Amino acid sequence: MTISISCVMSFTYPFSMNLSQLSSYIVYPGTPGPPAKSVTVGGVQLKEGGFGTQGNVCPVGCGALEKNYRFYSSVKFKLNAGIQPGYYEFKWQIFGTHRPASEYSDEVNAGVITYTVESPACALVSPTAANIYFGAFSGSDISTASQVANIELSCKRDVQVTAKLAPSQRIINEKSGISATTLNGLLMASSWSDNGNPVDFSAARTFNLKSGSNSLGIRFNPRINDSATQPAGDFSSNYTLILNYQ
Repeated sequence: MTISISCVMSFTYPFSMNLSQLSSYIVYPGTPGPPAKSVTVGGVQLKEGGFGTQGNVCPVGCGALEKNYRFYSSVKFKLNAGIQPGYYEFKWQIFGTHRPASEYSDEVNAGVITYTVESPACALVSPTAANIYFGAFSGSDISTASQVANIELSCKRDVQVTAKLAPSQRIINEKSGISATTLNGLLMASSWSDNGNPVDFSAARTFNLKSGSNSLGIRFNPRINDSATQPAGDFSSNYTLILNYQ
């Protein structure tokens, strides 16, 4: 964020004016916030200090500034934005001090930035880990071996979300939603249970969720990689569903 400063000198500074700054970041109710990463003028970090502080940056050239002279400058702030729900307030003051007479000092600019990080529009109702079990099956009935993971959400309002599924195992076919399992020769195909379309691991799908209860379902079907090879043994396959609110 950049603040443009326009100032008129109230008295003459025979020598240069040096800038300094004071800033603070508060997260209400009363928790100290992350500090500003930088407060710079012309790419130089401003020295911290208030009235009478001999700073390290001149606003416009390091020369005399006459009374009634108008000058322009820009202050650039880089902040660590808050991510936890709450109210955030960042205050700053920019001071100009005469060199070498520190008793001549003025507040050049001051301001406040406030913003609120809202709680997520939806809350997860179902367990964080959705565990599904296939039980025992053989190659002859693998076509009917499928399970659905239902993700239940409770929303405070109508909201649009994008959902993206990320497998932990190796991706075999990105567009068709097929990934490996921990058992060599056995694959897992994933599809959206509401429309039967394969999950595209490379793209997010958009859902319009309503106020109240909502459900997202993903169906998983084991597949044999090579019909000539019949894998045998236990297996697992892990996925992460990523939801982003719009």
